[in-house]
Amino acid sequence: MVRSTLTWLLLSLALPAQAAQLIASLDSKQSHLGQPVVLHLEARGKNLSLEDIDLSPLAADFEVFSITRSSTNDRAQLDATLYPLRTGTLTVPAVALKDAHSKALTLEVTDDPDLSLSVRFTPDSLFERQRSTLLVSLRDKADRQWSSPKAPESPDLLLLPLGERLFEEGSGAEHVNVHELRWEALALRAGHQALKLPMLDVYQLGRRLRLPLPIAHLEVRALPSYLPVAVPVG
Repeated sequence: MVRSTLTWLLLSLALPAQAAQLIASLDSKQSHLGQPVVLHLEARGKNLSLEDIDLSPLAADFEVFSITRSSTNDRAQLDATLYPLRTGTLTVPAVALKDAHSKALTLEVTDDPDLSLSVRFTPDSLFERQRSTLLVSLRDKADRQWSSPKAPESPDLLLLPLGERLFEEGSGAEHVNVHELRWEALALRAGHQALKLPMLDVYQLGRRLRLPLPIAHLEVRALPSYLPVAVPVG
């Protein structure tokens, strides 16, 4: 009896410990731009934690909006709500936890057929100290609720809100709700300006959507050096 017990102990010590596993999955393989997807991570193994796992590689194509965690004795779980930042075939890269690595995942993201967005400066080419209008136009065939966006910021532009405008166009199948946002933009210095606006929050049937807006481009030309600073530019 003693010999068999000793043999069992020696065998158990000789066996390698079960390798840790990190399993990743998405709750959907396809999504419209603005819709959330959930990345589920599960770590299997003794004394594993997902508290400090690095999700920064996802930032290239996703906004990591929220994270929830849970754990038991031999497994830890993490759910991350992601919002895609562009359309196309996006990759959720592999993430690492100690010696374990998850597999990379892909997500197909397409434009929402009921929604179109445009962002532009009018005019989009001017001199320093001249004014342009930044126009954000949202054309929505669905009945969605739009939250007021955060004001855009730029060290090279002075942006002043000009208000919002809501109206409807068309009828029947062609009916569309139009939401326009305007800012006056004063160019402070010469150069190419690429203004990135904050994400927009949208609610549809109680579901939160977050939409990335296109980058607005503005070409600002330098004023002649002989022109005094105090002279207004029309």
